[in-house]
Amino acid sequence: MSGVQREYSYNAIMLSAFLAMLPASTVQAPLPEIKVQGRYLVDQGGKRVILNGTNLGNWLMLEMWMLRLSEAPNEFDDQHEMLETLRSRFGEEKTHALMETYRASWMTKRDWDLMKEYKFNVIRLPIDYRLLEDDAKPMQLRPNAFKWIDLAVKEAEQRGIYTILDLHGAPGGQGWEHHTGRSGQNKLWGSEEFQKRTVWIWKELAKRYGKRSSVVAYDVLNEPWGGKRKEIATVFEKILKGIREVDADTLVYAPGYYDDFEHFPIPRQVGWKNVGVTMHFYPGLFGDEESPWAHARHFKRVEQFFENRLNAYQTPMLVGEMNVVLTKNGGAEMMRHAFDLYNRLGYQTTMWSHKVMEPNGLSEGGSWGMVVNRDPYKAPNFKTASYDELMAWAKSFATMPLQTYTQLRDVLTAKNPKLTPVPVITDWRAKAPDTDEVAGFKKVDIGGAIKGGLVAAPGGVLKLYGGGMDIWADRDQFRYLYASDLKNFTISTEVQSLENTNGFAKAAILVRSGLKSDSATVLVSVFPNGVAQVAIRKVDGGMMEGVHTVEPGKMPRKLEIAWRDGKATVSVDGNPVYTSEKMAWGDKVYAGVGSLSHEPARLAEAVFKDLKLVRE
Repeated sequence: MSGVQREYSYNAIMLSAFLAMLPASTVQAPLPEIKVQGRYLVDQGGKRVILNGTNLGNWLMLEMWMLRLSEAPNEFDDQHEMLETLRSRFGEEKTHALMETYRASWMTKRDWDLMKEYKFNVIRLPIDYRLLEDDAKPMQLRPNAFKWIDLAVKEAEQRGIYTILDLHGAPGGQGWEHHTGRSGQNKLWGSEEFQKRTVWIWKELAKRYGKRSSVVAYDVLNEPWGGKRKEIATVFEKILKGIREVDADTLVYAPGYYDDFEHFPIPRQVGWKNVGVTMHFYPGLFGDEESPWAHARHFKRVEQFFENRLNAYQTPMLVGEMNVVLTKNGGAEMMRHAFDLYNRLGYQTTMWSHKVMEPNGLSEGGSWGMVVNRDPYKAPNFKTASYDELMAWAKSFATMPLQTYTQLRDVLTAKNPKLTPVPVITDWRAKAPDTDEVAGFKKVDIGGAIKGGLVAAPGGVLKLYGGGMDIWADRDQFRYLYASDLKNFTISTEVQSLENTNGFAKAAILVRSGLKSDSATVLVSVFPNGVAQVAIRKVDGGMMEGVHTVEPGKMPRKLEIAWRDGKATVSVDGNPVYTSEKMAWGDKVYAGVGSLSHEPARLAEAVFKDLKLVRE
C-alpha cells in the first residue's frame, strides 16, 4: 500500500477523529448519527466513516490475567472464583462496595483522556450481564443497573468517541472460557431460560440506548464458541427479534465463529436490516506461529476470503478484538499494518485492550495494553489480605503512575510512518495436481474445502494437498483420502512433512462415521511444529474435543489408529497414547489420511509415506 493510500485509510475518512483531540468541554452531545449503507458506515452526508478504537477490558467484566490474579498466590480461574472468595471472607455488602470502588478507580478522567492520545473514535464496552440482573431475581433490573454503562457512554460521548455495547458474559455462559465471568459453564445453548434472559437484557439495553446516536452498535454475544454454528444463528435471531421490538435501527453485529460467519444467512435475503458481522483476529498468538509471517498469511486470507464473503453479504464488518502484542510478531508496526488494511476495506476495528497490569511495566516483548502501570505491580493475596488492604488496592488504580505504550501510539497516529514491510508470500498454492489414485482409497474434499490434490510418488510417498479451515468444533473442512466399509482394522502412516501454511495446518489419520462435515471422528494429527494431537467427536453433529497432546517431535512422525469393535487405540511414534470408549457408529466406518491448510483459499502439502490399511 502506498503512503498516500495509508494516509487516506487511517486518517482522512475517520469521522470526528479530530473531536477526540479537543477538550471535553468543547464537544456537544449528541454525536453525529452514523448509518449503514451496504457493507459500510456513512455519515449523514453519505461519506464513508471508519471507526477505530479499543476495548475497555477488565472494567465491567474482570479477567484475572489482566490483573495478574491468575498467578500465585491468588490463582483465580475467573471473576466468579475471585468474588466467591471475597464473599466468603467479607460478605456480600462489603464485596459489592469493593467492586464499586474498583470500577470507580479503574477508569477515571485520566484514562478517558489518555485515549485521546491515540486519536481513537470508538470504544467497545465489554459488559457482564450480572451488572444488570441478579441470578436470584432473573429479568429484574438491579438498582442502578445502568450506572457504569451510562458513565462510559457519557465520558466517551464528551470526547467525540462512539460506543459499541458488547455482552461479554451472557446468562448461563456462551462458552467454557473465563472471560464469560465464570469458566466451565456453557449453558446458554441448551437452556430456554438463559436464552430468554439474554433477549430480555438486550431489550433493556436497546430501550435505554436505542435513541442515543453515540451508541453506534450492539455486539450481542462475545465469542460464543461454546455453541454449534446452527445454535449461534438461532440464538442470534432471537436476540435480534427482541432488539427490533424496541429499537428498529441500531446496527446489530452477528457474532462469527473463530473461522467464519457463514452460519448466518445473507441479511437482505431474510429481511434483516442494519445487521453486520463481527470477527476476532489474533494471528501469531494462541498456538499460531509467532512471527510476521502469521500476519502476512492472515492479511492475504482477509483479502481473498473474507472480502469475497463480505461482498456477498453486503454488511458492515467489525473486527471486535485484535492485537499483535508480541514484538517478534511485528509489534507496533504490524498493528499499523492491520489497522490500515481493515480501514482500507471499510472494517470497524477495536483493539484489545485499553489497560492491563504488567509485573514490571512495559517490556521490550510488547504489551496487550495501550497503557500499563509505570512502576512494578503486584496484587495482594486475596485469601489473606485484610479488607482495608484490598480496598487500598482497588483505590490504587485511580492514582498509580501509568505509562503509555508510546511506540504503539506514535506509529498509529503518525501521518505517513516508515514501516517494516509485511513479508510477501510467494508460495500461495490454490491449485494442485489431482490425477493420481491410490488402490482401495477414494478422495473427497469435506465441508466445502477448496479442491485439493493428490500425487502418488515413488517409494510409497503420497503428497496430499488439502484446503479448509480445520477439523474442529462442529464442522470440518479438509481433503480426505479414505477407504470405506471397514469393521476391524489398523491404519498407519508416517507424516514426512507438512507445509507451514498456518500454525494450525494438519496432517492426520482419521476414522469417521461418514463424510459429512460434522460426522463423528477420531483423529490423530500433526501440526507444522511437530506437535501431535488426538481429538474426538463422539457423535454425528457433536463438538470435537482434544483429548491428548504429544509434545513436539521431529518429522517424520508415525501415526496409527487400531479400530476394534468400535474402540480406537491411537499410537504416535510406536507408543500407544490414547484408547477411546466404544463408539456407537454402526458396523462400518471410514478410515484414511487427511490434510488441511487452515487457510480457506490455500492448499497445504502434507507428505505421507507407507500408508497401510490392514483389515481383520
